[in-house]
Amino acid sequence: MAGRRIVWIGNVLIVSVITIAFVITFGQAGGGGGTPPVAEVDGERISIELFRSARNNLEDFQRQQLPPGTDLSQFASQLDSQTLQQLIRRMVLTQEASALGLRVSDEELRNAIRSNPGFQREGRFDPETFKRYVRLSWGSESLYLEERRRDLLLVKFLRTVLSPVRISDAAVREAILNEKLRIRLHYVEAAADQHKDPNAIDTAAINAFEAENAERIDAKYQQRFAEFNRPEEVKARHILFTGENALERAQTVLEKLNSGETFDEMARQFSQDDETRFNGGDLGYFPRGRMLAAFETAAFSLEIGALSQPIETSSGVHLIRMDERREALEKPLTEVSSTIAKELLVEDQAREKARALAQGLQDRLVGGEAFAEAAKALGLAAQESVAFGVREASIPGIGTVPGLKSAALNLRADAPHAGRIFDSGNRFFVIALLERDEPDADAIETESSAARERIETATRAQLEDAWYRVRFAELQQAGKVTTYSVTQ
Repeated sequence: MAGRRIVWIGNVLIVSVITIAFVITFGQAGGGGGTPPVAEVDGERISIELFRSARNNLEDFQRQQLPPGTDLSQFASQLDSQTLQQLIRRMVLTQEASALGLRVSDEELRNAIRSNPGFQREGRFDPETFKRYVRLSWGSESLYLEERRRDLLLVKFLRTVLSPVRISDAAVREAILNEKLRIRLHYVEAAADQHKDPNAIDTAAINAFEAENAERIDAKYQQRFAEFNRPEEVKARHILFTGENALERAQTVLEKLNSGETFDEMARQFSQDDETRFNGGDLGYFPRGRMLAAFETAAFSLEIGALSQPIETSSGVHLIRMDERREALEKPLTEVSSTIAKELLVEDQAREKARALAQGLQDRLVGGEAFAEAAKALGLAAQESVAFGVREASIPGIGTVPGLKSAALNLRADAPHAGRIFDSGNRFFVIALLERDEPDADAIETESSAARERIETATRAQLEDAWYRVRFAELQQAGKVTTYSVTQ
């Protein structure tokens, strides 16, 4: 039997009400009687019975969306939190409806009962079908009636507050274009990395650059400080043995290693360090002070390629092989300043060369040359993008380049060039329109009705969300929202 669903999509509450018929007998709804609540909102209680019913509905919905056999118990705390948030939101909005003077009369509720096909048999309301549903799904008829009345009040509130939303024809047209527009580009990427030439830099140029760019050189030095200053480090592997007879097992493996077995293979077979065993026990480079004292002393005392005897630490027993050693390095800025100056100068010149090539192509396009021929004349490779539109976060093959995508979307057959190059640091792009596919006036007219409905629905959802957030914040600030344990 279909029932009420309250589901979060994004951050928007979608209330889907499939009206269920009710018994004709009305009375004051109990809302859980004397049972402890899971929350109180401005004096109104959300009962544990309501929470459990809504929680079961949400879990049923999620089970339908997930692959068969999914264990929902691992999401229990998320489902609890989501259910409680939904119920609080629903109560806040219906309290707002009451504050506006909106009501659901007994007659309106009775009409909802009589018109609901879920409880009709042969075109007439069937009380037994209703009672069976309430007994199995809700347990309490009064609770169900109260919540059904709240559903109808919420619908009335949404109609009253949000129905005035109107979307202009221009907004509808823009939305359709945004959804349907597809662009393909000719483009060229001039990358600075392809134009680095250290041999083109002479000593005089380096000295001049160094004298004029002291702050920039110092900033680069600080950025690469660890490269120029580091303590002595070793690169080692180990095999770890733990538990009973660890020392004896380590000695046995050491004998195998001395007999010609490879360290990598022995580590994979015997090491009990799961983080390193599958890469042959590789620990990478490490300085003094990072490992346990006994381990560190043994590792730093070994010659390259040598094996240690079994080393006991609080972690177990280790066999260590020292692979490489890096001596301590300490290079002050004065020692590497000219090296950094040369690197920066090479980067600058490469960037300027790439920029100049891109600008040269742009100038040729302005002069009327065809894109592919102009690019070829400059030794640049003309490429074609895949189709993209407004909704793509970036252009496949190009990525995110400041200003490029918005310029591309404005290109038209009568204005196919952007009129500028686009800079993403070390890459420079020139673009031109290859293809623009957008709906014509007839297609826009065909789509208008459905598009308008989608936009109005989304706008109402945003307004509803804003209304709720403002009121909920006011209630929280006033101390009028209290939540309790849901595991009662």
